[in-house]
This record gives sequence, structure tokens and C-alpha cells, in this order.
Amino acid sequence: MIAWRLFLFSFALVAVFTSQSAIDLSDTLMILTALTIAIKNKDLKSFFTQLSPSWIWPVWILILTTGMMINVGFQDPKAWGDYFEFRWILTFLSIIYLASKIDPVNIITKHWAWALLILNVVALVMFSQDPHWRAQGIMKATMAFSHNIAPLFCLYGIYLISQWTTLSTKNKALLAAVVLTSALLTLFTYTRGVWIGSIIGIFVAVFLWNQKRAMILLAAGVLVIVTLLATNQRVYDRAFGKTNNETDSNKERIALWRGNWAMIQDYPVFGVGIGQNKKHLRKYYDEMGYPEGQRESHAHNQYLQLWAGTGIFGLLLFLIFNGLILKKIKQSLSHLDQTKKHLQLGLMAAVICFMVGGLTESNFNIAKNRFFFLILAGVAVSIATQKKHKI
Repeated sequence: MIAWRLFLFSFALVAVFTSQSAIDLSDTLMILTALTIAIKNKDLKSFFTQLSPSWIWPVWILILTTGMMINVGFQDPKAWGDYFEFRWILTFLSIIYLASKIDPVNIITKHWAWALLILNVVALVMFSQDPHWRAQGIMKATMAFSHNIAPLFCLYGIYLISQWTTLSTKNKALLAAVVLTSALLTLFTYTRGVWIGSIIGIFVAVFLWNQKRAMILLAAGVLVIVTLLATNQRVYDRAFGKTNNETDSNKERIALWRGNWAMIQDYPVFGVGIGQNKKHLRKYYDEMGYPEGQRESHAHNQYLQLWAGTGIFGLLLFLIFNGLILKKIKQSLSHLDQTKKHLQLGLMAAVICFMVGGLTESNFNIAKNRFFFLILAGVAVSIATQKKHKI
């Protein structure tokens, strides 16, 4: 069973960078495996109460259901498709449950590290064939790729610098290669949200590890950033939106933010219904004077997306969910051994990177990103709670 769990987590990493179908299969296998074990061992109560307070799940589902019934009803059955994506709760609980019986240090620093290095090299080769665009990964989806690769850069970067003196030469070389290739790909995605998220995530994690070194890292980071801005016109233009493409992109994002903010003012309590934001945009665009053809998509801000779609209560529960994850990680730092503590700091940097990235992209709404975030957060919560389940 341990070998099967190692396979599931290794397969999950490969899946998020290669195929949506593989992601769906990995997600399904995680849920089925975890539930099978929990039912076999009469452990379902423990399964559903792994993240406390466990009332968050039924309350959240009740709020979503109420919002959908009020604003959508059963007139449009297809609209409920987004609602049923909330099965991610099962995914998250399954990941915590399965991760409780694997060695996270082994899976992340060995199995994942080798697989990620290969995937990164392939992604860099693909980018080198079209260097004037943005790194898109194997699936050729820049935004989804950027919000997965940046958290991994944070995870491995923190673990490498904090564990440097204890690593063997072979492991130093492997992890350094992973950090370097992940850093380059994060940079080459030219995604400002993950750039900012990486900086904040890494600084917070290093600050919790060693405040003096955090200040040194901050100074070094500022130097690197200034150097990049001064020597790389592409980075400078992207950072400050100096090109026509950037100007148009910024205008589109502002229009989406304005449209969703108008929805929030009209539907503040339960929202317009989860995932229904896009269907309401044209009405608000007309009121604001935006022309036909103005981009209609998710809000490009996860928090606005949820507030407009699920109302203030839906947003608050999402914030509580994120806060519980960070709280569990922070609390665990005081009692873990050094290796797991440093891994946990890396996971904290990764989840913070993702959360900050949600300010400029609805990344939790993107299946590729949501699934991988749940894996990173689930492993972190598993380490923090030290749950023990029978096999």
C-alpha cells in the first residue's frame, strides 16, 4: 500500500504538467483509494474531520447551494456543473489521508525532484524554440503553468537553502538543478502575479526560519530584481506594462474587476451563483459602456471571483480555509524535526505564492492549479497534524 501511495503522488506531479486527462485520472484515483481505505478501516469520521473545524465543509456547501437555488434554480441544469466541481473537498481530504502514511521528505526531494527536473528541461527546450513568447510548459498553457511552477520554485528554493549544510553532494546537485530550472521557467512565464507571489512566499518562509538571513536574502533579492530590470528590456516592459499588449491586457483585467465588483454590489450576500460570473458580465459591461467583444472570462482575481460568485459568506469561508492551512503549518514548525520543519517552510512559501498569485488570476478556479495547490496544502496539513491511519 505504501508503494501504491508513492505512485499516486508521483503520478499526480507528472499529471499536472502533462495532461488534463491525467489530472482527472489522478484526482479520481486519489479519492477512490482514500475512501476505500477509510471504509475498510471504519475510519470515515476521521477522514472527514482531518481539517478542523470540520463544520467548514457542510456550511460552505450549504451557502453554495443556497446561492445557486436563489439565483439559478433548475432552469439551467448546465450551470450546476461548476457547483459540482466542489468535489475538490473530497480530493483535499483524500490527499491529507493518503499523505499520512508516506515520507514527505522522500517523495518531494527524491521522486518529485527527478521527475520535475526532466519536466523542467523539456519545458525549457520548448521555450527555447520560441523565446519571444512565454514559457508555457508541456501543455502550452502559460497561466496554468506559471501558477504551478512558481510554488515549486519556492518549495525547493527554501528547502535547499535551509538544508544546505546537511545535504549530500548528490542531493545538493539535484535540488540545485531543480531550483535553477524552476526559477528560469518562473521568470520566463513573464507572469507578474507569480513573480510577486514568489518573492513574498520566500521572504515569509525565510523570515520564520532565520530573521537575519531573511534581511540578507531581501537585500540580495532587491539587487537581482534591479539588475534584471536594468539589463532585460523584456522583463522591464512586462513589469511596468510598457508594451501595447501589456496595456491591452491591463485594460481587460480592469474591466473584469469592475464588472465583478458591480456584481458584488448587486448580489453581496450569496453572489450570482458559483461560476456564473461570466454569464452576467455583458449586462454590466453595457452599463459601463464597454463595447461588444470586450473580453468576458473569470475575474482574474480569485477573491473577486468568489465574492461575486458565492457572496461574502463564500469568500469568508475561502479565506478561513486558506488561513487554517497557514495556521496548521505555522503551528507545526515548533515540534517538527529539522528536516521536516524546513520542508514545511518550503510548503508554506509555496502556498503563500499561490494565494498571492490569486490577486491577479483566478488560479483556484483553474483545475490544473487547484489540484496541485490541494496536493501541496494537503501534504503540509498531513505533516502538521501527524494523523495516523491504519493500512
